[in-house]
Amino acid sequence: MKTAITRHLGESLGAVEPRGLALASSGWITLLGVQFLPSGSIPRILLVVGFLLVCPGLAVVAHLPEQDPAERLTVAVAVSMSLSLLTSVAFTVMSNGSLSGRLAVLAGITTVAVVAGWAGAGRRRRPVVEEELECHPPEGTINAHH
Repeated sequence: MKTAITRHLGESLGAVEPRGLALASSGWITLLGVQFLPSGSIPRILLVVGFLLVCPGLAVVAHLPEQDPAERLTVAVAVSMSLSLLTSVAFTVMSNGSLSGRLAVLAGITTVAVVAGWAGAGRRRRPVVEEELECHPPEGTINAHH
């Protein structure tokens, strides 16, 4: 049974898929792993590298027009690496060596990108009518073509 709140959220956010939910929470799960897994352990390294290599980019690339899956993954890895590098440079410029801070920024970017996709899916797009594309001169001006 749906309540008014879940109906409203469903209408405004569109379809929330489990994949999107997993992607939106991936950075926060990685951040928890960094806090609780031993430093230098294989699970911690795999968790961090896996997140940094793919997740932020997948969230951002989802906003691009449909692509071949291989192309989407390639662009996602490139975007992830770029976001990771830019975040790391910003933290270095601020003389902040915090891995947790860097991960939190990237987790936030990932979550915002996924939620923005949900919100965009919930909006109905009105088709552009051909008459709206025509250019009409303002009233009172002389049209040289007529």
